Amino acid sequence: MKIVLIGQGNVAVNLQLAFRRQGIQPEMVSSRTLEGLREDADLYIYAVADHALREVIERVHADERALHVHTSGTMPIEVFGADKPHAGIFYAFQSFSKEKPLEDFSNVPVFIEARNGDDLTAIYSFAQCITHH
Repeated sequence: MKIVLIGQGNVAVNLQLAFRRQGIQPEMVSSRTLEGLREDADLYIYAVADHALREVIERVHADERALHVHTSGTMPIEVFGADKPHAGIFYAFQSFSKEKPLEDFSNVPVFIEARNGDDLTAIYSFAQCITHH
């Protein structure tokens, strides 16, 4: 599975480390420039500030089969437009810091939501790679 993490803040850095500990190598790109953003990923994780989320989502053009999820606990799923039919939310109920990354992500509770059952199953599957909750 090709995963792209959009953002380089606290959440993105901790997610990248959690995935890498499980042998999954997500690509990380800056939400400001989107430099090096691939358009053929299976999963795009938007770990950006709420005030920038809508604008960043609109700038990402990917295969319509790709799954797009954001990590916000306050933004609705509707922030993803009709051009991203496979969308959801992956919200980790945890404070994060780049300076002191989590040693063990497996006990972090994660709340998920999706537009349909297949997308919910996919989000649940990738969440299980890094957490049991």
